Order: sequence, then structure tokens, then C-alpha cells
Amino acid sequence: MSQTPPNSGWQGGPQGPGQPWNGPQQGQQPGYQGGQPQQGFGQNGPQQNFGQHPPQGPGQGYGQQNGPQQGFGQQGPQQGFGQQNGPQQGFGQQNGPQQGFGQQGPQQGFGQQNGPQQAMTGGAPTQQKSKAKYIIAGVVALALIAAGIGVGMFFFKGSTPAAAKGLPADVAFAFEVNLAPANADKLALKGIIDKYPSLKTDEDFGGDYKQALWNVLAKESPDMPDYSEVEPWLGDSFAAGIVGTTSEDMNDESNYVFAVETTDKGKAEAFVKAEAEDTKVQFIDNLMVVTEASSTIDVADIKKASLADSEQYKADMAKIGDNSLASAWFGPAMIDAAIAQAEDTSGVDASGIDTKTLQGTHGAIGLKVSENKLSMQYAVQTPNAPETSSDDVAAFAKDLSGDALLVAALGTNDEMFEQYWKLAESQNAAESLAQFGITGPQDLKALIGKKVGLTVGIDGESPVVGAKLETEDAAKQKQILDKIAEAAGSSPEFPLTVGQDGDNGLVAFGQDTDAIANPGSKLGDLDGFKQVVDGKAAGLLYINIEGLKSQSFYQDMIGSAGDEFSEALDPITAIGMVSNPTADHYQEGALQVTFK
Repeated sequence: MSQTPPNSGWQGGPQGPGQPWNGPQQGQQPGYQGGQPQQGFGQNGPQQNFGQHPPQGPGQGYGQQNGPQQGFGQQGPQQGFGQQNGPQQGFGQQNGPQQGFGQQGPQQGFGQQNGPQQAMTGGAPTQQKSKAKYIIAGVVALALIAAGIGVGMFFFKGSTPAAAKGLPADVAFAFEVNLAPANADKLALKGIIDKYPSLKTDEDFGGDYKQALWNVLAKESPDMPDYSEVEPWLGDSFAAGIVGTTSEDMNDESNYVFAVETTDKGKAEAFVKAEAEDTKVQFIDNLMVVTEASSTIDVADIKKASLADSEQYKADMAKIGDNSLASAWFGPAMIDAAIAQAEDTSGVDASGIDTKTLQGTHGAIGLKVSENKLSMQYAVQTPNAPETSSDDVAAFAKDLSGDALLVAALGTNDEMFEQYWKLAESQNAAESLAQFGITGPQDLKALIGKKVGLTVGIDGESPVVGAKLETEDAAKQKQILDKIAEAAGSSPEFPLTVGQDGDNGLVAFGQDTDAIANPGSKLGDLDGFKQVVDGKAAGLLYINIEGLKSQSFYQDMIGSAGDEFSEALDPITAIGMVSNPTADHYQEGALQVTFK
């Protein structure tokens, strides 16, 4: 068995945690790749929110390029969650941050090669300076172990964390790691890590949590110093941030700032000075603030206005609650920089992005652990977006096929159909839709309905796809479906069948429509679904990992991919995401992963 922990995009090594979970992408191996993650963590985060019109962060931050490409349920997660180039469209729909934050801002997510990669997750130790940054930032990596287990998002703490008091109020992005979680959380995390042989250590999480995580990382990062060098001064909280309003600012290392809680300021300062050149060390009480020597960031200014004092920050963090292993926050400057870059950078088509709506978007993410479950909760506010609401689709989804490997469901609203139609017109698709009797947003609404369910499965080597569309205008829906059926009948190479069951339109590929209306097994009966979709959901995604493991092609994948791939997925039973629009232009939700 390889010593390399299961990937999920988390690439350990001298450069710190690289890319968080790449999720089931399109045949991409979730195996943990040790070595030198070239794209800092955060790169492969959730691609595009599920639901509203999430923020289009700078570059390619949260969410991959092909992640749920147009928001939840729209075109379905095209390449799983968290592709390699970081969140392409950030939290949200098609108009969500098309390239997430990070492209050439923090280039592909926080910690990218030209972004805070070497500062936060540690650059390759080719010089004393970058090595020191890697060592200091190694503290951050402690909490990123869970990312290697299968979820791989940012780990952070909760509302107003301690080390956030050492960051300026005007940071565009910040994250904080909790190095002293509750005993119950430590035991739960240990229970999950113990399911991965390559991650096990001799240390007991209940004894010295920091040492246990440090030593897990040390297996893949031989240049890390011995834990004994940091143990005498390392406190319980670590935060890092980027100050700036443009992509250029966010790639300037002098704008990176780190705040570490210390138990011995003298030893902490001596450690940094011994390991790092051209570094400035300042203190705010027991918080050590570390920046480049050339940085203009000054603790006097932080004392006057720290991130922990920001009302916007506190409101976002309160949405995700306390007791997280770690938390991340991105401010409006991050998204606004992404919008500016999308408009100025060649190769990026921003014509379909409602930039005015996206401006000012901000939000928080927090990762929590419970027995056999990791949960990544998020809350994103888009102040300029219209308030929307959608029907709860959790009960609707329970009647979909339990044999499917992937299920997505979405509650729609009028705003969505208006935008879908504008998109169709901008792409010169309106004329093609007219042949089916679709001439405007109301016709789209009649066809697609107020609730949409999509199932994808495999029969041998053939795909099995089904769509269930609950409408409020069954008569109009039937007219459109009849024209679609007529067109499909003239194309035998594309065996699409359509039908209607009461108010539900049915579209089937590789099966008949009755299998959609009356499936042999139902999603609501699966334990995995009950565990990861356990409340209201205006949008949801479920990946049936246990069902995937029963497929013959999965065994072929195991044979060709090797031990890392097998180890990564074997303990996982299900993956689910939910999203809900809430008051004050917020979109809230969670991604959850369950283990045996």
C-alpha cells in the first residue's frame, strides 16, 4: 500500500496542501497525490454554487471550470465538484462567478503557484525564505488532512475566530484553522482518518491533536521541521489573509499576512527569524503577525480595525456557525477583482455574466465533523441579486430511482426562466427552440416545471438517464413533449423517449418512461441519501458511491488506477449537496460525505 494518503485533490508535500477534493470528476482519479501540490488549496473547491447566482470570484477560485457548470441542477455537475482549475464559477449558477476567485488573482484558488502558494501552503524549499514560509504555513496544513480524506474544502473555525484578530479588516480573503477542536470532534476526525491506512499515525488525537496532524503531514513532507521545534510556542489558532483590490495585488506576496496564536512569543519570534529571511514579525497580544519585510501591513492599523471587528465578516461567519475544524471567508474585493479580470483578460468571455448583480458578493465556508461524516457548510450573499425562492425538492427527489448513481433535483422560479431565455437568445438558440413550441420564458417554465429531477445510471456499458419535470401547465408541457417525441422519432441513433404522468413530464434515455414514473427502488429508501440530504433543499445533488462500487467498470477503474484510488473511495458511502436561498440575498447549503 502506498504511503500516499487518499487524494481527493489534496496534494501534500513541501508545498503544502495543494488542491482540495477533485470529487468524482469525469473519470478523474480521486487518489491523493503526494509531492508538491502546485496549486494551493482552495483550487478545486465547489465549483459553482447550487442554486442562485453565486459569486464569480477572481479567476478560478471556488469551484472548477467544469463543475456544476451552470449552478445547481442546471446542466448538472459536469465534471464533479472541484475541477482542476479551481472553482470556475464560484458559488452559484451560470451567472455565478464564472471562474471563481483565483484565476489570475490568486491564480487558481488560494495558494496557487503565483498566489499565496508559497506563503500559505509553503513553497518548494529551494530557498531559506520559501522554506520558512512553508514551515510557518505548515500549521495550516494540519487541518487540511480531512481534505485528503475525501471532501477537501477549506478547513476553518467558526464565527470571529481568535487569530482573525491579527488580520486587517480589509483583507479580500481569509482563512483560519482551529488547532484545538472539541474532544468529540477530534475523536470523530480520528475515526475517519483511521479508515485510511496511509494516514494513520502512532499519536492519539486525544493526546496531542496538533502533533498527530503534524506527523501525518510529515510523512509526505520530509523537509518539515520536527514537531518539537514548534510545539513550545504554537497556540490553538492560525489565520492567513490577502490584502488587495486587484488580481495584481493578490499575487503580491507583500500583501499576504499570517497570524498565529502563540504560547511563548519569544520562542515563536526566534523560530521565524531563524528560518526566514526578509520577514517582519509583529505582535498583537499573544498573536504573532508575520509578513514580508517590505509589507506595509502594520499591527497598529490592525488594532484599530481587524477582520474580527468587521460586521460583514461576523454576519457571514455566524451563518455557518461555530465548532468547525476550519473556516474560510472571501470579501467583496475578491469577487469584484474577478469580475474586472474576466472583463479584461483575453480568452474569457464575460458577455453572459451579469456583473452588476455579482458585484459585492461575499461569503463564508466552514468544515465540520461528526461520527462518520464530514460536512462543508457555506453561506454566500449576493446583495445585488434579486430575492428568490424555490420549492423544496427533498420529498420530490425521494421518489426518483434508487438505482441511479447520480441524482440532481432543483426547484425553479420565474427568475431562472427569464435568465435561461436570455441565454438562449444570446446563443442564437431561440429559433431552434421555436420548432418545439418554445417561444419565451413561460414556455420554458411549462416544459421544465417547478421541480426538476435528473437521474444518471449505468446498464452494463450503456448510460441510463431519466428526467422528471413537475409542471403547473400540463397541457402546454404535453404539446412541447409531443413535438420533442416527433423529432426524436426521426433520429433512431438517439433513442430518446418522452411521456407524461399526470403533472410530470418524463424524458428517458436507455430506459422507458415507466421506469422513471415507477422506479423499482426509490432514492428515499437509501440510508446514504437519508444521511447526506437530511433537510430542506431547493437544490440537491446525490452521488451513490455504494452503487458505483457495484458496477463492473468500477473494478476496472480500480485495476488501472491503483491502490490510492481504491483507498480513497473505499471508506466513503455517499456524497450529497443541498442548497437553499434564504433571506437577505443569501444562498446557504452544505456538502456532506459519509463513511463506513
